[in-house]
Amino acid sequence: MENVKSNWKSSIRDGEYRRKESIFRRFIGDDGLDAESGRYHLYVSLACPWAHRTLIFRQLKQLQNHISVSVVHPDMHAQGWSFEHTAESQSLYGTTGDILHDRHFLSECYKATDQEYQSNITVPVLWDRTAGRIVNNESSEIIRMFNGAFNELTGNYDDYYPTALRTDIDEVNDWVYHSI
Repeated sequence: MENVKSNWKSSIRDGEYRRKESIFRRFIGDDGLDAESGRYHLYVSLACPWAHRTLIFRQLKQLQNHISVSVVHPDMHAQGWSFEHTAESQSLYGTTGDILHDRHFLSECYKATDQEYQSNITVPVLWDRTAGRIVNNESSEIIRMFNGAFNELTGNYDDYYPTALRTDIDEVNDWVYHSI
């Protein structure tokens, strides 16, 4: 796990954070990844705007009863995001602990998916409870899945990624993601 911390630090030079590409990029709808109630779990930090937008989409698309959530502690440790959960951390930071596996660090989810994983431990993470692995850890892709993959399940067909605006949305997202 020491490599995870050192890799995280290597992305910062002269005070500038250089974002690495997300590694886990599967989509609900891919082979074997069906949109099922209770199958998926979202790991987030309330301190992370990228994770926060997945929570917003979960709410907008009425997925609260279909996709459960665990909230990590906002402090980073040598092993990444912690599931520290006390009455104080719940009150101050909204932490929940790992409600699925009672793990201590989010890095354990990454290692459960890929024992050789050596890159950033990031949020959000969309977890497949059936397969016991990460589906995706890229917020823009998670919100795209939330936008349409569960429409039949929820009956909510609101579209926040309309075809006519996708190019513009993708350009703005790319600029914000890599520049801010």
